[in-house]
Amino acid sequence: MEEENKSTSRKQAGLFFKMALSCISLLLALGTAEVGLRLTGFYLEAGRPSEFIPPFDEKAYKNNDQTYEVFETHQDSSVTLAIGDSFTNGGNVASYDTYPFHLFQKLKETGKKHSILNYGKCESNTLDLYRRLTLLLEERKERKLVQPKFAVMLIGSADLFGFSFGAVNQEEINKIRNPLEKNWYQDFRVYKVFRHLKYIVLNKLRIEKGLRQRQFEMGEKELLLLRKIFAQSMPYFLRDKNNYDSKSDFFKPFWLEAKSDTSLERLLLSAIPERELRGDLYIEWLLSLLSSYYSNKNQHSRSVELFLNFATRYPLLFWSQNMFKAARYNLIQTFRFQSKFPPAKIIEILKNQVEKEGQLKTNKNINGFLEILKSWDTQTQVLNLNREKIWSKIIKLCKKYGVQIILQNYPTDYHGANAFLSKVSKQYDLPLVNNFKVFKELIQKEGRSRYLYDDDHCTPEGYRVMALNIANTISLLNRKGIGTH
Repeated sequence: MEEENKSTSRKQAGLFFKMALSCISLLLALGTAEVGLRLTGFYLEAGRPSEFIPPFDEKAYKNNDQTYEVFETHQDSSVTLAIGDSFTNGGNVASYDTYPFHLFQKLKETGKKHSILNYGKCESNTLDLYRRLTLLLEERKERKLVQPKFAVMLIGSADLFGFSFGAVNQEEINKIRNPLEKNWYQDFRVYKVFRHLKYIVLNKLRIEKGLRQRQFEMGEKELLLLRKIFAQSMPYFLRDKNNYDSKSDFFKPFWLEAKSDTSLERLLLSAIPERELRGDLYIEWLLSLLSSYYSNKNQHSRSVELFLNFATRYPLLFWSQNMFKAARYNLIQTFRFQSKFPPAKIIEILKNQVEKEGQLKTNKNINGFLEILKSWDTQTQVLNLNREKIWSKIIKLCKKYGVQIILQNYPTDYHGANAFLSKVSKQYDLPLVNNFKVFKELIQKEGRSRYLYDDDHCTPEGYRVMALNIANTISLLNRKGIGTH
């Protein structure tokens, strides 16, 4: 019996030794791999394509225009609020290419703990900004959270529509928290190579989800396919009022048509909803894609014609209280940049729609459009009076909570909005980041396409420039002791 016990003990000891040896061998192997990968890391970086690898894993892929991003190094850190419209939200790029994220990276270089709140909202206007800012500051007070030290504001391009018809985007916007402090294992080359290879495989398999978002440039063949999708979507929607889903049989013929054509496949990834989408919202999305194509080609009159034709064919849908608000917003925005349709011509078209559909005689949306068009020459004066009232409230609100406002103007020539922001800056002695001047000089030297897309929104490099402009202003204010609570 004693011999059996000794034999069992020896076996257990031998097994333990083997397991320990295996663990040690594994650690040595990983250590050797780590050293080797550090030595050859530069080769991997140079030899592999990396334009599709994001700096961090995007949590709100394709939906960051419906989220507020929180970039933070610590929950109790100094807070900078970025609030505004699509130029702040960065709805045309991933969250890691927006100016708030680039600003976070720039301020990180100071070595101080800080957080950036991206409260950009597509198609927001000055009134909508004031309401959202009020809710945010009151909520942070109730929760005893640190109030923003600075509030960087860029707003005004959507005011004409917003003051008359309200905010375009009425959906609840979710907060996405990005701590961005690395886990201990993320500095190891083994982890970095694994992540690198993962994205290479995703790219090879053409699985766009998770890859760094790349701006899609639509050409003629993509436009033809998009028109076909739109033409077939309307009867499908009108017949069944169905929601649209990427797995629906409705889209199968288009996937077959795009097979083996990368550019057409990328169009479908943009044009087909990733998640189930209400029918009218999908039709509105297709209208937006078509309008963007024309605007990108500086064919704003074709965008206006697109919306007017849709409104003429489906007047009760287009002017509905609960549908197609974004389409009506795009109509008023593109109208401002074209010359083919004078106000009188559009008034004539809208009156014909009212005659065709008697229900429209009391419709607030079409009547509101008619009023704007009839007094088009005096709209700027009325608009600025409304802006002055709201900015007075914004100033008082920020003083109440000890928040230092930093204004910035648009990098593109949105003359009315930029002029009013300059006026607010002078009237209330607020710092103004002059993006327009900086971009104008850069574009003269290096060309427009490096910094701006054709629809006037920034490229990732353009947003990086905006962030640098703001960071320089914040640095100057800190040196002067401005913005201390």
